[in-house]
Amino acid sequence: MKLVIIVLLLGTLLPSSKSYTPSPPSSRRSLLSKATHSALTFTTTTTLLTPTLASAELKQCKKKSNNCLSTLNTNSKWISGKSQTDASKDLLDVLQAYPSTGQNNVDGGGSKIITNNLPTSLTLEFKSSGTGNFAKYFNSGNPFTDDLIVSVGDDGNVDWSSSSRVGDSDMGVNAKRVEFIEAKLREKGWKF
Repeated sequence: MKLVIIVLLLGTLLPSSKSYTPSPPSSRRSLLSKATHSALTFTTTTTLLTPTLASAELKQCKKKSNNCLSTLNTNSKWISGKSQTDASKDLLDVLQAYPSTGQNNVDGGGSKIITNNLPTSLTLEFKSSGTGNFAKYFNSGNPFTDDLIVSVGDDGNVDWSSSSRVGDSDMGVNAKRVEFIEAKLREKGWKF
């Protein structure tokens, strides 16, 4: 067993060129140290390259999902009737004015912009207060986190998705958030 492990470790340490010249024998400790360093470097590199959910692209909700809403499932875009630039300005104004203490008993932990690529896209993170019984018993007292991703088309119309990161149900939170945003956009002349 030890011989197999050493052979495998040596195989990972050998250079890929065909003109390999063996070096003096190394101790097992040195070989294991080099192999461990290589494995840790690979693990660290691959971990850093993994995207977070908040930077994900707009996508459909899963079938029968109770914790996600998306225009890609309903084909009901937010229609601005404005240019992409003007629609983006309206959208940013409304989202930045979202109450920091939440509204309608949702998003008590506030919101923040994660990525701003307007006039084409924007990603926001919303948090619950973390003080309710659901947060206490089902999320170790931590706030629940949701993501809102918006994509503004060349025509000024907006596709979006609002989804919870954990859980099978959002208890209607995503719908309340979207309804609030739609009401504010409606005041700016948008249609739904």
